[in-house]
Amino acid sequence: MEKEKCRLMFFVYILGQGGAERVILNILNYIDLNKYEIHLTMGVREGNEYLPFLKRQNKIQIHYLDVPLGHNEEASSKLAEYLDQFDIDILFTEAYFTNTLAYHARRKAKKKVKLIFREATSRSKTVFYNWKDILKTFYRYNFCAKKIIAISDGVKKDLQKSYFVFKKKIVRIYNPIDINNVIKKSEGKINNKQFLAIKGKKIIHVARLSPAKDQKVLLSAFQLLKERYSKKVSLVILGKGELENELKEFCKK
Repeated sequence: MEKEKCRLMFFVYILGQGGAERVILNILNYIDLNKYEIHLTMGVREGNEYLPFLKRQNKIQIHYLDVPLGHNEEASSKLAEYLDQFDIDILFTEAYFTNTLAYHARRKAKKKVKLIFREATSRSKTVFYNWKDILKTFYRYNFCAKKIIAISDGVKKDLQKSYFVFKKKIVRIYNPIDINNVIKKSEGKINNKQFLAIKGKKIIHVARLSPAKDQKVLLSAFQLLKERYSKKVSLVILGKGELENELKEFCKK
């Protein structure tokens, strides 16, 4: 008799733009489908730029909440329905926002699925760090989640020191890299005329344009670098995010 597969759901609100979403894509492209029945749930249908790069779409069950960002109560309720409808065993989320929605969905669902939360940021260094944040994280991560995946020793230490998450709950796993894809892309030609027009040495920063990445500090440091050492160097920032226009205005100043 064939062993029943573990039903594993990945939940990401938008499969695009960020490094966390790229991690989910890499996992989905290489996870063992003989062991797991994979479900991918996204919050909305727009903006999922990485979806075309999902190699095994025909073998993965894809779902949408169809709930706009910000409607958290509705989103968690719809996610709870999916957990019960597809009899999910494990729910994997990739950032604090989706971790929070997963926690509320589990509370509403009939079946108490196992939660695996991924943490990619030292949140104590952000503006969201306060006593309410500490209490919520302490309870949810220690008593509701099965495991917490920290992407670095620094993030792991921050969870333990700033949020008092139990050591036994956390496992450090570096972000997976699709090496073959990286090598393939490195052999391609650069066709961006704006990039090719930049002369001299280049410093390249690749990240989501958001408060957590703090590109303003990078821009200020780069200005000092140019003033003190060399004007024949350029900073190239590659990314998208909610701070794009604000950062462009900051550069003009």
